[in-house]
Amino acid sequence: MRVALADLRLDHLWVIYPGDRPCELDEQISFLPLGDVPGLADRISSASG
Repeated sequence: MRVALADLRLDHLWVIYPGDRPCELDEQISFLPLGDVPGLADRISSASG
């Protein structure tokens, strides 16, 4: 995951998984339940603002 962040020059990486709880691995890598994907755009815009 860290290689993908570096190679793709990403600010953040979200891993979508079939669980039910979001969690953060660190400041740049988050695990997001599939059901939370619709709210991801709001989460991104509030983090960048």
